[in-house]
Amino acid sequence: MRKSPFYCWSILVSIANLIDPLLNAISIGPVVDPFLVPLPLPIDPFLVNFDRRFRRGRRISDAKPKNYSHRDQDNWAASFPACNLTQQSPISILSYGVETDPTLFIDFGPFYDIWLERAEMKNDGTTVEIEFMGGLTPVFSGSVVNNDLYRFHQMHFHWGSDDTVGSEHVIDGVQFPLELHMVHFNDKYTSLAQAASQPDGLSVLAILFKPSLVNNPFLDPLIYDLANVRCAYRRIDFNFRIILAQLLPVNTQLFFTYRGSLTTPPCFESVQWIIFRQLVPIGIAQLLQFRLLTSDAECRTLIGDNWRRVQPVNARVVRQPLLPVKGIW
Repeated sequence: MRKSPFYCWSILVSIANLIDPLLNAISIGPVVDPFLVPLPLPIDPFLVNFDRRFRRGRRISDAKPKNYSHRDQDNWAASFPACNLTQQSPISILSYGVETDPTLFIDFGPFYDIWLERAEMKNDGTTVEIEFMGGLTPVFSGSVVNNDLYRFHQMHFHWGSDDTVGSEHVIDGVQFPLELHMVHFNDKYTSLAQAASQPDGLSVLAILFKPSLVNNPFLDPLIYDLANVRCAYRRIDFNFRIILAQLLPVNTQLFFTYRGSLTTPPCFESVQWIIFRQLVPIGIAQLLQFRLLTSDAECRTLIGDNWRRVQPVNARVVRQPLLPVKGIW
């Protein structure tokens, strides 16, 4: 698979940034397990003068509001019966109780490494979402999804009012301040709407974030535009602003996977969840910008805690690929 020069550059810088603190540790103390530290923050040279290139031709228009609230999630099932079924998401995962499957892997297509050509960012009153509107479609496959092909449709975020809450999935009792969901639908269906209610219709990649004193440059274009959708029901063009691969952790073959549901109404149980184990850093200042988003058109009420509480695992099995000897948390 051919990689873009920007991707190769970021990998080289990532390796250099990762090795440097390990070499320093030799002279100042014990070597730190690299999986226990935040991921390095490589700089993509193409981000220089980014706004000058792509700020023209932006438009703002109203977005359609959602008909539910996270403050009322205990009553979701009254209007959306699937929210009370037995394979709901998110869940709490205990890493020592996960089943290991050495055949599991995920394979990303080449368009994960290029700019999203046409996209829109919107605040729907419950989250901020970036929806793919056309162009070369990022896809992934692999044994984790029975080698079916899944097409990227949109991504959105869940966060908390402080650093102790925010992520929907809980790992070994820890809840993280931000969780990104990249929503994909099975290529055998013609649209997300058709796939959403099918047992094999959707797969969601979940990325967990850890606060950092340093901003993550790959998030900068997204963070910069949050101010334009701070009030609810606003949307803007988001063309050529982001590369999906740059939002993923370095090691995408370390993950948990299980059968579950959408974490918001209508709560269809149609999702193969893939939760990456490596944390991705986000600057404290960047994280604050999510917390400033509001749930009303007048910009008066903060969205706040837009995460669903964990649901019973019941008889479901959580699996993971074969892991290295050392732990990664």
